[in-house]
Amino acid sequence: MNETQVNNIVALVVADLDSDAESLARTVKSLEYANLRPAILSSTTLGHVAYSDYDKSYFDPNTQTISAAINGFIQHFTEKHILIIAAGTIFPRGTKVELENMLESNPASVLRLRTRVVRPIQSMTQAELNELILATSNSRTDSVASNRNSSTAAIVVPRERLHFLCGFKPSLREFNLTVDDFLKRCRKFGISEKWLSSELGVYTLAARMNKRRESRPVATPGEAPDSSLFGDLENWVSQTVGTPLVSIVISTYNRADYIADCLYSIQSQTVQNFEVILVDDGSTDNTSDVVASFDDPRIRYFRRSNAGISASRNFGARQSRGHFIAVHDDDDIMLPWRLECQLKSLAPGDHGSFGVSVHFDHDTGEMHRLVHRLFNIQTALRYGNNPTHPTWLIRADIFRQFEYDETLKSGVDNNVAMRMIRSGVRMRHTGESLILRRLHGGQITRSAGEIQQASAKLSQRMLKFANGAAEDPANTHTSEEWLSGLAADTFEKSVRPYLPDHLVERQVLTHVRSTASDDEYRDVLPNTAGVRISRQARHQGDWTTARLFSDVTWRDMATLRKAGIDFSAVEGPVGTPIDAVIKTIGAHVADGRSDCTWVMQSTSPSARSAASSDKRAEVVFTVVDQVDLKEGVQKLQREDRAGASAGDSEPFLVVRAATDLGRLLGAALKNSRRLP
Repeated sequence: MNETQVNNIVALVVADLDSDAESLARTVKSLEYANLRPAILSSTTLGHVAYSDYDKSYFDPNTQTISAAINGFIQHFTEKHILIIAAGTIFPRGTKVELENMLESNPASVLRLRTRVVRPIQSMTQAELNELILATSNSRTDSVASNRNSSTAAIVVPRERLHFLCGFKPSLREFNLTVDDFLKRCRKFGISEKWLSSELGVYTLAARMNKRRESRPVATPGEAPDSSLFGDLENWVSQTVGTPLVSIVISTYNRADYIADCLYSIQSQTVQNFEVILVDDGSTDNTSDVVASFDDPRIRYFRRSNAGISASRNFGARQSRGHFIAVHDDDDIMLPWRLECQLKSLAPGDHGSFGVSVHFDHDTGEMHRLVHRLFNIQTALRYGNNPTHPTWLIRADIFRQFEYDETLKSGVDNNVAMRMIRSGVRMRHTGESLILRRLHGGQITRSAGEIQQASAKLSQRMLKFANGAAEDPANTHTSEEWLSGLAADTFEKSVRPYLPDHLVERQVLTHVRSTASDDEYRDVLPNTAGVRISRQARHQGDWTTARLFSDVTWRDMATLRKAGIDFSAVEGPVGTPIDAVIKTIGAHVADGRSDCTWVMQSTSPSARSAASSDKRAEVVFTVVDQVDLKEGVQKLQREDRAGASAGDSEPFLVVRAATDLGRLLGAALKNSRRLP
């Protein structure tokens, strides 16, 4: 392999719980002979790995899955291609020749290597193992080629593709399942997959001859991965590539009073793998000063002479570098889950997604949802308009094929929607509230409403003419109307906490999966009062700490997110510490930010005493997260007694949703001899 290609590929050797030092050494040695640079990821149970010349990383199987560990390690690689290979796998020197040719002819494809299992009659000598490493052809009669589905011991992935898919699903704990899931997602996205034609491939040794340890995983097996086409959307950051996952394109003109809220809401997204293309269409106010106050390299600010919103959006789309483009308006607010929800909703064949917008009055905070219809020709022919434009998220290559008509003064979104529908663009409805649309006096929809309606009608007629539809739109089939399934009160509770700061009093509970220490929290929000909450993770035995913050601003939420701390918000005054914890955790789990949906207050005397304490007091609460009610109540008793004796915490029980929860809870309380 030539020097350039050697420098453009790194071999990640993954040593899981079943790996030993001998099998790891075989793989590293084979890679050295193939002139490939190894990087080693091993479990802490393997002990110290003494390869001083190579990059190394370790993971604790008690607290981290192997897939999450791989994600954390490979995000910092800079090579163009990554060979991901299981420890114990032998990469023959002869395989490198075909790999070199395949990299030259298929630089954007995932390369597959056939696994050959060697089943010798007796233990192999070191000389025989060396022959496998130096092999240029398959000369062993005791080797059997695995079928393609089972050949997951080694793959070569373009780094760009790995970043696009956000790595591996972090819930997976076995190497072969991790690789298999990744390959399936590649196929669903249409990423090319090529097989090395050589009969050599890579070698593995049959388990009985490989001296593999019979080891039971220390950690509880992870749950099945979700159906999302992406790996780890929330934690993946493309630090070593210039291609973010999403480009958020915004055209702005004299919106200095609103642009800060807009940008803070973007910074607060659960998905942080984005860039903002902010095109200033000749503003005469202090918009540039407001944008300059945001010290965030992901915000790319372009100031141009006034040319209109269509020209600005077209310019922004051309400047974008992301795989997807998200449309957003400069006076709107993104709900924190918008990008995550839209990306996870995508299915094979979709070009993009959209969702529900919630309108709010800037002065009064009054809110209402729009009726949203599916993005299809029936909607366009019957109603002449399209699903809310500021919620669109579309593949960038598709988006750039449909520029906004710069000759139109208004209704440009309807026009481009009609052309997309006519061309067969598929947009999936998420069914979720994605943005808060601010209603105020300076909007185009208010100042140019008649022009917008006329433009929409014109676009509708053009579409009807192109499709030969009847002149009367009533003759077309009614398009399905779609509202979020949330009840009105639940809908209000879920989105109202994210109104602008002048309209809501807000509390924030940092997400229980965060592991930031108390000192780190204080560094993030040093001037915000809070309540400490300790929590026992359901799959692990360690304790983590979360905090409940009061009087939190949009800027504070953006600060938390930039520090890697997840959160959920709830509206309302602080109240006493127990009141705040009950209300906020309840909203947190009901909002879907956890796999639990119910909270029970402790009935201990010390808990009742804390309820009457100063609302700003620094009270510690223990949250016991359980699936089984009986076990959970028993644990609640133990933590209650321990906390009371130590005088430092009050327990709460968080349980998962269940049929007839009241009956089950009553039985659990009775069986544990704890009656309310």
